[in-house]
Amino acid sequence: MVFGGQINIDILSALRRHGLQPVGVSGVDGDLIEAQRRPLTEMKDPETGATEHVDFGHVGDIERVNTRILRTLLEKQYVPVLASLGADRKGNVFNINADTVASRIAVDLGADKLILLTAAPGLLRNADDPDSLISHISAHAAEALLGGGGVRGGMVPKLTTLIEAVRGGVARGHILDGTTPHSLLLELFTKDGTGTMVTTRDEERRYLDE
Repeated sequence: MVFGGQINIDILSALRRHGLQPVGVSGVDGDLIEAQRRPLTEMKDPETGATEHVDFGHVGDIERVNTRILRTLLEKQYVPVLASLGADRKGNVFNINADTVASRIAVDLGADKLILLTAAPGLLRNADDPDSLISHISAHAAEALLGGGGVRGGMVPKLTTLIEAVRGGVARGHILDGTTPHSLLLELFTKDGTGTMVTTRDEERRYLDE
């Protein structure tokens, strides 16, 4: 109710103030996101080493997406504001990770870019050093960084979803600090940018040639 209600309306209101025509939807609308309830998962406590089965409650995982309703809105010049909810075929509603939803939707739409906003400056070589920002990285190198434990906390799912997106056909993925003024403009319209860009190796060569 919070995602599909108050938060969605607050974003719609902000976009209206800037003269846009936003439309609020959720993954339940138009069979946009079909999901299934996440099963009991065995997890290990990093402190005690003990394992237990965790029930994630009303958290779901995406089975498929159908972006027809989004394409219809975009063709009519509306701006969809999507709440990251999904439903199974029985109508049970689940909460889904927003970054995962964004990645799957971007791939299905054939988007040129996927931009994730966070409170961090981007991907850092040293999580404790804000000056160690990685401005550009290939999906292959990003995956190696994840595998080597060089990424921690909330940056792990964000980087993972961008890797999946660019390998799914999205040309470029970005992680930006949404609290920094003009970060979006700086990332899109300057060579150095302000956050981290993730690309495939082919797109990396194209980027370096520009």
